Amino acid sequence: MTKPKAGGGLGLRDIQIFNQALLAKQVWRILILLGKYCHKTSFLEAQAPAVCSHGWRSKLHGRDLLKGNVGKAIGNGEDTRVWKDSWLSLEENIKILGQSKKKDSILECFIY
Repeated sequence: MTKPKAGGGLGLRDIQIFNQALLAKQVWRILILLGKYCHKTSFLEAQAPAVCSHGWRSKLHGRDLLKGNVGKAIGNGEDTRVWKDSWLSLEENIKILGQSKKKDSILECFIY
């Protein structure tokens, strides 16, 4: 069925190969956008420049929706970065008054 019509087939595409090609094309486009707009920061921290495409703005809007509704379970705090990760302790209120001099502090440093 996937043979060309001239070769006696129906000329249909192999859907698995076609799907993989579309996924690769989508990833390529995302890499181009990340290179253009996020070359100095991560996608989760990128700001919309004054002039950017509608498509990029919509991706940033989707990212903001995702960030607003995603949290992180703390566990023992070993892999939670205080200043970069979005986290919320359900057991106790921890009030952080200022940034640590150590930028990659993990939450475990603040648990007594």
